Amino acid sequence: MEYIYIFRSYIKDGTLLKFGYTADIWSRLAGYKSANPGIEIVYIAQLADAYKLEQAFHKENPAI
Repeated sequence: MEYIYIFRSYIKDGTLLKFGYTADIWSRLAGYKSANPGIEIVYIAQLADAYKLEQAFHKENPAI
């Protein structure tokens, strides 16, 4: 199964939301936590078409 996620990362100038897709949500979270221990989960959903949703989102909302 696939997951989409939104994580909140705290940076020097405020916060940053990270939206993405993964097949292993706990491994992805652990990877982010190793670089940013204060990262928090905002939303996680397990979806059959998570990759397509993530691609559509990033197409309509380029990174800042």
